[in-house]
Amino acid sequence: MPIRSEPESAGSAVPAIEFYTLSEQLARRIADDILSEQLPPGHRMKEVGLANRYRVSRSSIREALRLLETRGLVQIEPRRGARITQLSAEEVDDLYEIRARLLALAAQRVALRGDRELLTQARLLLGRITQHASDAHHAQYFDAVYAMSHLFAESAGSERLAGLIRSFSHQVARYTRLSLRARERRRKSAQGWKRLIQAVEARDVARAEEAMRLLVAGSHDAVREILREGVRKEAA
Repeated sequence: MPIRSEPESAGSAVPAIEFYTLSEQLARRIADDILSEQLPPGHRMKEVGLANRYRVSRSSIREALRLLETRGLVQIEPRRGARITQLSAEEVDDLYEIRARLLALAAQRVALRGDRELLTQARLLLGRITQHASDAHHAQYFDAVYAMSHLFAESAGSERLAGLIRSFSHQVARYTRLSLRARERRRKSAQGWKRLIQAVEARDVARAEEAMRLLVAGSHDAVREILREGVRKEAA
């Protein structure tokens, strides 16, 4: 039975009413635990343990894991349960390259449309991004930039494009989150978002596309360095 949920819509003081099944809500909770690093990459998850953790039935957990598998967050292995995906450096490169192209296209379309409502929401989110760029912790900054990227995806005028961006966002979100731990990285990111919004306000399609590409490239470079550091530590 669908259960009503009222998440706050990006940049709006009025909650957007949506409906989620129990399995969808569970998938969101598990995804949040993965993104917040409570469940690390490579971690193997058993249905019984998850059912106890979230106090639900195993059948609900099974369906939630299937949803997460379609989003690339877990891999279900026969008779072995589910395992949180652990991407190789090559897979991460591939995902970020595709994500950059998709978001650049979204930025082009958003700039071309010149939607005033979108700009109002984008300015509010930019305020949050600027506010949290110097926080001691990166969680609220990540939430703000994640909401901003989804705002662009949903406002590009194509549900197919938005769906593709959502899919890739799920797969790289935990890596992007890690890349934003450093304050200096967040400050550079915030400057990039400011340039992007300025380009959209000016309806400068080429500048908006370039600004979005640079934003994703900055995140990608930071993730590469984190992965290289992990390899160096393992080798030490």
